[in-house]
Amino acid sequence: MKGIEPTLDRIRARAPHTPGAVLRPARFFLAGSGVLTLAFRGFTAGLLDLKDHIRPGLAPEYPGSLWPKITLAALANPSPLSPEEIGRIQEACTYADARLLADGESMVVRQMVVVEALTRSLEMRGTAIHIHLSTELEQAVPAPHERFVDGVLAQWDWPLKPTYVAAIRRSGHGREHYQRPCRAFTLVAFPSRLPPGVAELRDRLSRTLPGRYHWFDPAALHLTLRTLEPAPDSEFEPVELLTQDHLDA
Repeated sequence: MKGIEPTLDRIRARAPHTPGAVLRPARFFLAGSGVLTLAFRGFTAGLLDLKDHIRPGLAPEYPGSLWPKITLAALANPSPLSPEEIGRIQEACTYADARLLADGESMVVRQMVVVEALTRSLEMRGTAIHIHLSTELEQAVPAPHERFVDGVLAQWDWPLKPTYVAAIRRSGHGREHYQRPCRAFTLVAFPSRLPPGVAELRDRLSRTLPGRYHWFDPAALHLTLRTLEPAPDSEFEPVELLTQDHLDA
């Protein structure tokens, strides 16, 4: 992992003092460009502190990793979602939310993985380094951060604001975007199993919007803590940048 050794050193030094995290699911959420995600209530204080600790030498964090989520699927073709399709997706998400929240299962993060991403979906990846967190588990989310996440997720509440509709109809983050070859390093956590409600959401949308979505390989599903892109004036050796956006839309 040539070029990010200083960041790796920071992660390794901080991880043993960072509690493992219990991340509570919030809802299924339609993100920019119609990307389907599973969102969580927020990062724990320990993970937020670690993210802040490794910030020196890195480019500013992209918006997509400021709130915790797993990206599940992207549009199979670039045509924007129609109002009718958005309505069907919202109905499907509401249905799947009931399964998600009834189960009550949280995602437990006991280790992080520094991954060499060869596609943005991580369906192709190179070198990976597993870094364990403290055995202590933390689940509290700092109130300011939880309010921020609530504000993001509230955009999916009816009635949808025009600016949000414009964002989810924006082209650019479809299947081709996520499967185009690239090379970058990112810090992620992998769920131990497919989260509750995902199968129900996929089944419902496969019936109501057949062929509209490309669902990512379950083995590649991940939660991005942040990309490890060096700052332009950093002493780190840069790698090929993904885009001006972020690994997760």
